[in-house]
Amino acid sequence: SSLEEINLSGVKFLGIRSFAGCSGLESIKIGYLSMGSVSVAKYAFANCTGLKNVEIGYKLSKLPEGCFQGCTGLERVDVPGGIWTIGKDAFCGCEKLGSISIMGRECTIYDAPSTISNLHTETKVKENDAEKIVVDDSFSGTIRGYEDSTAQAYAEKYNYNFEPIETTTQPLITTTTTYQPENTTTTTTVTTVIDGITYGIDGNQGKIISADSTVKGDVVLPDRVDELPVMYICQDAFKGNAGITSVTAPRFLYKIEESAFKNCPKLKKAVLSENTEWIEYEAFADSLYGVAMEEQGV
Repeated sequence: SSLEEINLSGVKFLGIRSFAGCSGLESIKIGYLSMGSVSVAKYAFANCTGLKNVEIGYKLSKLPEGCFQGCTGLERVDVPGGIWTIGKDAFCGCEKLGSISIMGRECTIYDAPSTISNLHTETKVKENDAEKIVVDDSFSGTIRGYEDSTAQAYAEKYNYNFEPIETTTQPLITTTTTYQPENTTTTTTVTTVIDGITYGIDGNQGKIISADSTVKGDVVLPDRVDELPVMYICQDAFKGNAGITSVTAPRFLYKIEESAFKNCPKLKKAVLSENTEWIEYEAFADSLYGVAMEEQGV
């Protein structure tokens, strides 16, 4: 697809592969929530080959396995002190990565050369008359961190370049309130179709179940259905839709479920509510091109 713009104000959770394969995604700003913490699942931005800029705030504590794996356009990353863990292959295969600064003195870095790497080679060797492939990952850039930190220990173990850094000042964090959904265990009992989009009523909340092929162009989703707030976009709701060019989410939207906008080839812009906190597995996978993504306005 050709999604060029998305606003993710207030998002607290990104699911597995939620933006994986979005080759035109150019910049990410995440972890700047004014209240609460932010969680990112495995491979959330894997193979975003156009990604160049990543800003990570202090409300994110972990970069999980494969988080930025295969982001071949990424050149520099500053990992703030709030990050306590860098998972397996988090920056594996980032071919243009020349510098990574790790501000946490005791940040746990997965013990493998591929965790931070920009060089990858595969060599065929013979062993006991059988042929096997030996994989070698390395990093030709520079790891920056404090002296006697885990970053220094990691760099020295794998013979990576290390450069000590000076102290840094953490940004001020203010607090605000956010809208929360009501708890309900009631199943959908009423559905209604409006302009090709099927809505459901779940207790005291509305949700978007699906959209047919007549849904095209710039789509503005209503804040309410049958006077109830629309708070969910269900799994596969717009998956594979070939006609949508932009979507503006309901004001009360809380969650976008699995594959909701996956493989939408013409989608260029998505505007989400500041109340949107959860984006699940592959919600926008293979649908973001040329997008500058921000996660909480500062």
